[in-house]
Amino acid sequence: MDHISSFFSHNHISFGGIVDTHLSPKQMKFLSKQVCDYTSFHSDLDSTKHGRSSGDLFFKGNIKLRIFVVYIPPTNDLVLRYEVIDQLISLIFQTSSQNFHHAICGDFNMNLEKFYPIFLHQPQVAAKRIHKLFHYLLSHNYEDCTPLNLSSTLGTYHHLDTITRIDFWTAFADDLDKLCPIDPLVFDAWPLNQKCEYLHSRIIKAAKSQLLSVTVGNTYAPKKPKDLETLCQSYRFLSKVTKTIRSLHKNPVLYSVSFESKWSSYYIRLNQLLFSYKQNFVPSIVLPSFLRDERIDDFANLLQMLENMTLLLRSLLLLKEKEFQVSSIQAKIDAWNDNFTNDISTFIESALSRTRRRIVLDRVIIDHPTRPTLLTSPDAIDQEVIEHFQNFVPITSTPPSSIQDLPERWSNAYAPLADVSPAIFDSLMDSPILEEWSSTISSMPNDKAPGPSMISYEMLKHLGPSASALLFNLICALIRKALVKLFYNHFAPLLAFHHVLQGGNFADLPGDSCRDPIITLESIIHDSVVTKQFLWILSQDISKAFDSVDLSMLRFALQRLRLPENTIQFLFSLFMSHFNRVITAHGPTLPYRVRIGINQGEVISPLLWVIYLDPLLTALKNEKKDPYCLVSPMASDIVSSNSCSLDVLEINNLVFMDDSTLISSSKEGMEHMLSITEEFYCLNNTSANHNKYVLATNAVAISRDLSSIAFNLMTSSLNTTTNIKVTPIPMSSSFHFLGVWFNINGSRNFIRQQLKRECNSFSAILRPAKLTVQQVVYLYNTVLLPKLDYRMQVTHLSEVECSTITSSIRALVKHKAKLSRSVPNVVLYLTQALGLINLFSFQQQSHFTNLFLLANSSSVFMKLLLIIG
Repeated sequence: MDHISSFFSHNHISFGGIVDTHLSPKQMKFLSKQVCDYTSFHSDLDSTKHGRSSGDLFFKGNIKLRIFVVYIPPTNDLVLRYEVIDQLISLIFQTSSQNFHHAICGDFNMNLEKFYPIFLHQPQVAAKRIHKLFHYLLSHNYEDCTPLNLSSTLGTYHHLDTITRIDFWTAFADDLDKLCPIDPLVFDAWPLNQKCEYLHSRIIKAAKSQLLSVTVGNTYAPKKPKDLETLCQSYRFLSKVTKTIRSLHKNPVLYSVSFESKWSSYYIRLNQLLFSYKQNFVPSIVLPSFLRDERIDDFANLLQMLENMTLLLRSLLLLKEKEFQVSSIQAKIDAWNDNFTNDISTFIESALSRTRRRIVLDRVIIDHPTRPTLLTSPDAIDQEVIEHFQNFVPITSTPPSSIQDLPERWSNAYAPLADVSPAIFDSLMDSPILEEWSSTISSMPNDKAPGPSMISYEMLKHLGPSASALLFNLICALIRKALVKLFYNHFAPLLAFHHVLQGGNFADLPGDSCRDPIITLESIIHDSVVTKQFLWILSQDISKAFDSVDLSMLRFALQRLRLPENTIQFLFSLFMSHFNRVITAHGPTLPYRVRIGINQGEVISPLLWVIYLDPLLTALKNEKKDPYCLVSPMASDIVSSNSCSLDVLEINNLVFMDDSTLISSSKEGMEHMLSITEEFYCLNNTSANHNKYVLATNAVAISRDLSSIAFNLMTSSLNTTTNIKVTPIPMSSSFHFLGVWFNINGSRNFIRQQLKRECNSFSAILRPAKLTVQQVVYLYNTVLLPKLDYRMQVTHLSEVECSTITSSIRALVKHKAKLSRSVPNVVLYLTQALGLINLFSFQQQSHFTNLFLLANSSSVFMKLLLIIG
């Protein structure tokens, strides 16, 4: 605050805004008093929800000044960033109309200096959404005042005695720029392979010299120290010798000359043992040189000496093991405390004893009915692994050469969409600008495997300006994931904004979430219970969804959206003539050609699957037969199933990615939908496992032994399946949809029991762990509570039920805090005390948030659901 006060006064600054301080209101109130020459106002802004604050000043002469303090989120959250920018522009327009003078200050997370040349020389690029704020401000004659104080701007505060993670990345960026002194024009003229080699070698060199390296290994099971391991071996050896002499003492007749040779080797090692632990063997022990000398008393004296040695050595071993156990526990506690401060994800995994399972392909068994074979040879394993992964998705159908060759239903479904204008995709394949490249890289996740190049996303994020400009030269040819992500950032918003996809898949478009289908299913079940309507819910299991995508049918699906041909060719270049390798225990296999499917790890694959499935969902939507109808209570008349009234919402499927659920009010309606889905799966080489279908319905008689229900399908040239038999689950049982459990009767017993089990399991794991009460509270608030919230997002529990569910958590917290169990529970929930979050209060807040999001949803479907519900 002294630095800030000095900076403001020396530069004669009248007003200013400071954002992203990470200070509590109390801290701000205390510290702001130190800036004695200024009046300070502060507010606690959540940067994930809000982006601005403002204050109004009124002067004589009817002069009004409004000062905006703005925080615009960085580019890794484009949705929230654009929302804040749109809101700010709207407020600026409103302020101007009210005749306010106004000023805008804060953190824009933008570089105006880079925008000036674009604004002056590339007006079409400047008008893009990514530059919307600067374009608006400069177009309306706003003046930028930041250059006035560039010579004495305040730097980021840092401790002189601490080297932080930021320091390493800064050193990496500076070092890399020094290693890349080449003129960009010269670099641009190089062949691609030379560019790649130049940048790759320098990025790796800078990383090795400046970034910390971590050895990957098992850090959870500390090995015993060498001296303790030696002591264990000595004790086992001494026990073995004692056992041998004890057998001779019991049966002296077993003695033979062969025992002398054994004793001679034992004698040498026993004397070494006596010398190594001579401080523990007091008085000193003298062993006989020959075993035959001990036959006088049947080896009794020797046995007594060895038993005494064994007892002493065992006592020493137990002591050393206890010391090692204590030191190991303390080291673990120290590691927990350090990770709790510096590496929270590692702390969470370690504290909750999470393990990562790995598949090690070091052997292969061929399960032949009469002659099973076990393969252990590396070459044989590689060959069998390639054979499996290349053919584990059978190609059972041949796609048509054009959509005209399809049956009428599917030729209509794959026909180009009449209400979609090809013009909306005109700019889709425009060359990106450096600003967009930087934005895309900043949105990439951290801590991802770097791949064979060994260049991670974090390295790309922290490139200096010189290296970043050179690397931008290569993105279209070399950096596949970043390029595809850049394309996705152009493509997905267009599909969402223009409502191109009509099927209703709730996944992988901006603004989509699994919350909407979950709320919809809960609304349907609740309505069925209240109105006593018949309800049929069938959850389908689509096997190997991404791996079974037929590229010819994918082309039809893309052409249906009226995409430009160069866009389709670009997407197909990601998967055509594609080769994979499998990592085995002996290293990667030879490359093999992928015969069918798209790569599940590709950035755009989920969106392509949504596009691939959209013709099916559109056909189901257009050919509704007995859908489930949610009727508004305000509807005055009974509405027929064919009505299009806004008082009725007809639903026959809920799909999120490849999780497909069919919904109907009759068995005939379900049979009609199953006939359509079977045709689509046959046409698109998709496999549906009928044995894993889950059926829940209230339309069958309640009995303990439910028999299977046969759905009779309509056969066609594409569908030869005459019927599908599914056994419904009992009405008292629950089924899950997107990780949330439902009951056809609307019962909440299963969810209550599930939440109780989660809390009990969490408490059982943490109770023996040497964690502080603050760490336990943190784990509950940030790990378990969001999990409980997701499970109960459509369930309302009473305060008593929430208290019962979390009773084990409260007992755990009191135990860790060394409090009596009789201490009032309210003490645990005080923010000033332990800060444990109350499950009932959190549930209420979550439900209100969901209601708010539902009311403000951009989806017409969800708005209708809110109105009707």
